[in-house]
This record gives sequence, structure tokens and C-alpha cells, in this order.
Amino acid sequence: MFDGKAEVENGTHHETVKGGREVALAEDSPLKAQKFDKKSYEEGDLYRWSGLRSSYLAEANVDAARIYVANGWGPWGPGWWGAGWYWSPWFSAYTFIPGDGIFYSPFG
Repeated sequence: MFDGKAEVENGTHHETVKGGREVALAEDSPLKAQKFDKKSYEEGDLYRWSGLRSSYLAEANVDAARIYVANGWGPWGPGWWGAGWYWSPWFSAYTFIPGDGIFYSPFG
């Protein structure tokens, strides 16, 4: 896990895992959190792809918010109904628009 905290259970075993640590799940071994190298994951293809995808989703969020919020009461927008998932026709996907106006991504 990169950041945050998770409660992991495996049968009767329980472990609290914090950021920068990982737990291997196996039936025959106890749960034990250990450090892992974040940098090696950040240099991997999956992490880089996730960062690129996150930037595309952020762009879709802004685009959808512009359609639903700014133009929502005009003749071109379908209207704002609060925080939730909205369709973005230019990205051909649903995107989440938060109600408080703060867009967050672990990639910036």
C-alpha cells in the first residue's frame, strides 16, 4: 500500500498495514507487514499507465463539470443534480464529479 491504512484478516490472524508496507497472504503463514520499495513500483508499467489514465480522467472530470454545472441551466446542458457519475460524450465514458469542487488524484 502506498499511503493510508488497511485492516487485513486471514482466518483468525489480524494485521494493521500502514503506508509503505505490504502483507503476503498465504494459508500456512502468519500475517506480517513488511516494507516494500515504492520507487520500484513507481517505475513500473502499471503505475505509469495508472498515472496517464488518471490524467485522462481528470480532464474528463473538468470537461463534464463544465457541461453539467456551467451550462446546466442553459439550452445545451442536461443540468446539475449534485455529486455523482455523469456521462462525458467526448470521452465516451462516465466520470465522477465531486460536489465540493475539489478534484483529487494521487498523481497530482
